[in-house]
Amino acid sequence: MAAIITEQVTMSLKRSGLTDDKARPYLEYVQMAIAQIEKDGTIPTNPPPPSGLEGLFLPNAAKLLRVELVFDPAAVLPVYGGPVLVVQGEKDIQISRHAMHR
Repeated sequence: MAAIITEQVTMSLKRSGLTDDKARPYLEYVQMAIAQIEKDGTIPTNPPPPSGLEGLFLPNAAKLLRVELVFDPAAVLPVYGGPVLVVQGEKDIQISRHAMHR
């Protein structure tokens, strides 16, 4: 999940036309937020303004985010015998072309 969040934020920043230097504080905050959530289930304060990252890392969703971030489906699926549904859309701007062809 951390890789997906990072990729989605990166692509969003590119679509916004930010240079690497201007995008850096946002990506650094994303990495810091992911690490802190994984470590202790809390959200770091003070995302770079104006970012929109507040909506991605909501304090009341920290516990859910922690569960999602530490869950590794690649480790679970080989031993899981039940049905699995994967849904993604070709027109979804949050799904990279690379992810669609894996």
